[in-house]
Amino acid sequence: MPITQDAGVQAPSVKKVNFTFADLGATTAFNNEAIGLPSGAIVRGGELVITTAFNSTTNTLTVGDKTTANRYKSNIDAKTAALTSLVPTGELVDNANERVIVINSAFTGVAPTAGAGYLIIEYIETGRADFLQR
Repeated sequence: MPITQDAGVQAPSVKKVNFTFADLGATTAFNNEAIGLPSGAIVRGGELVITTAFNSTTNTLTVGDKTTANRYKSNIDAKTAALTSLVPTGELVDNANERVIVINSAFTGVAPTAGAGYLIIEYIETGRADFLQR
């Protein structure tokens, strides 16, 4: 039996959120909610970009969701301005906790007083078509 082709085509969706050291709090926290995804989304990629280096002794960021804190990337060095690509899982994010993308911070020494960046998540929605390909 051949595969049934779907004529529906959709453009990927992209969400971006800016953050600073103050948004992440003065302690390591699990639920720094950054981006909400629709039910039935599949994360295709993304990146976390540090635009202003964090100034604590050490500072690492993790990107995940409310179920798995490091689902997309762990141990991102926030003390260096750089782009870090996320690692998509290809999994359907249908659970309410998995639809909430979080950024978690861990640091040593005093809490940072500087640091900024942004997070981009690219995803597709299952069952959606923007147009038909003929």
